[in-house]
Amino acid sequence: MYNKLKHKRIFLLNNFTVIGILVFCLSFGVRADLNQVDKVKQAVSDLKTIVHWPGEDDVSSLVSTYEGAELDKYRGQEKARYLMNKLNMHQWGNKITEFKNMVELLFSFETEAYQAENRYGVQAALHTLTQFKTSINSLVTQYHPGFNLESQWLTSQYQGDGITIAVIDVFEPALLDKQRTHYPQAHIEPVQAFGNPVSLNHGNSVIDVILTIAPHATIVPISAEAKTYNQAMTYLLTRNDVLIVNMSRGFAEKEGELDTTFATLLKKTLVSKIVIKSLGNTGTDLDGSVTPLRQRLGLSDTGNLFAYDLQLIKTFVSSVEYEKYTSNLVFAINLNTFADEVALSATIPGQNNLVAYQSFGIPAEAVYSWATDNYESGSSFAAPQLTAVIALLLQAEQQKAGQFTYGIERIVGALKQTARCSVLDSSESGLGLVNGDKALTFLVNP
Repeated sequence: MYNKLKHKRIFLLNNFTVIGILVFCLSFGVRADLNQVDKVKQAVSDLKTIVHWPGEDDVSSLVSTYEGAELDKYRGQEKARYLMNKLNMHQWGNKITEFKNMVELLFSFETEAYQAENRYGVQAALHTLTQFKTSINSLVTQYHPGFNLESQWLTSQYQGDGITIAVIDVFEPALLDKQRTHYPQAHIEPVQAFGNPVSLNHGNSVIDVILTIAPHATIVPISAEAKTYNQAMTYLLTRNDVLIVNMSRGFAEKEGELDTTFATLLKKTLVSKIVIKSLGNTGTDLDGSVTPLRQRLGLSDTGNLFAYDLQLIKTFVSSVEYEKYTSNLVFAINLNTFADEVALSATIPGQNNLVAYQSFGIPAEAVYSWATDNYESGSSFAAPQLTAVIALLLQAEQQKAGQFTYGIERIVGALKQTARCSVLDSSESGLGLVNGDKALTFLVNP
């Protein structure tokens, strides 16, 4: 009897010990989270003091929002909507990155002696912000639904082998080197630069999206200034191996009208290539921008780049001169991934049926980029998803037919025939959402 009581007592003590450990661990987890918040607050304060930051900053408001967030209140899809729609947490990484970049820029303005004295403090504080960004992005990743392309079968069968894609954008060359290592089965050519284009990582993120879906494709990065855009288009015509062109920037304009030289070059391009154009002016689409801080510092915008002018697109598509060449021109519309019903987050040209008939709705709100370690948003990141799906379909068509004689036209036709219906009308989502698997079936059994 004594032994039974003794064993029961030990069992209860062990249970209490386990419970105590669990409570301690959970409490420690909460304290660790609060400690992280305190560290981030201190890091932001230290950095602003060291670099003489002018005015308010975005990171402090994010930390306050994080402190008040009801993260344990929601589960599943409700939590995804809370994180993305209510908190916009997928945008935090970019805001933290922008703050860090501006800190480094301001710090570089200080004297060498001042930098030497404060370098360790700056590096330590920046490291704290990096850890905070990583934890935020990890949380977003847990609740992100991934690409909505209905392409599981397609991506399991094809990886983009033998397909060459031109990406007209702007790039950071150093990041391209890292991407070549990160995507060993792909081939990223050296940048073809015309003029002196600005160095930005926008194009690097576009490449990330393409190679996430079509990891064996060949990428041709092409970069140009506004004044050398037509030179880039002329070069593109010399690349007979390029069958797909991802264009996440605006059509060229001249004195407020569609540049006729550009239009002629685009017409020639469309004879033998599919051009995927991002449609919209939201999120991180490629355009010049001047943040309030940059204005206060007297800094210029991020580059002499085209703003999206949707009227130029309508002019090209509806022109009698170019009308018969537009079948290989398709548009990607950014839709909100996390809305209750997929809702439009890009602006398209009203009730223009010609444009709608060439357009597909693709959720591109919070698309992860390995190069930036951030979630990007905007129609600029809808286009590369469509580009990658087309690359896989082209590979499938090549393997079936052994050539591309009729491949390009068949690919666009297959996508149009199999687009998924949307709750939105055609003026908001074009033909509907992409269905890669059904498009593949259509090609195999037309």
